[in-house]
Amino acid sequence: MRTEADIFATTWYERIGVDSGQVVMKGTISVHPLNPHLDELLYMGVPTPFAMVVTLLNCEEQVRQITFDECYLSDKSFSLTTGVGVSTYTFVSARVREE
Repeated sequence: MRTEADIFATTWYERIGVDSGQVVMKGTISVHPLNPHLDELLYMGVPTPFAMVVTLLNCEEQVRQITFDECYLSDKSFSLTTGVGVSTYTFVSARVREE
């Protein structure tokens, strides 16, 4: 997601441009049922950045490896369906790279 702001001229009611800013990556990760390490990062007094590497598989064969740099956790939710608990963590990342 790129931060944007509309630019208006005085006495003109139509937008004359867009100020395009920094790109911010937002995402979620779901785990079954809890992850103590992610909980520790979420509830720290001073937020600490971390990197997350995700390996995508296709029939047990590695297809891609994606790295999220400078991640910060911002939220956690928990759901329970048919006796299975799922924790979903929301995070932001400074950049995402495919290796």
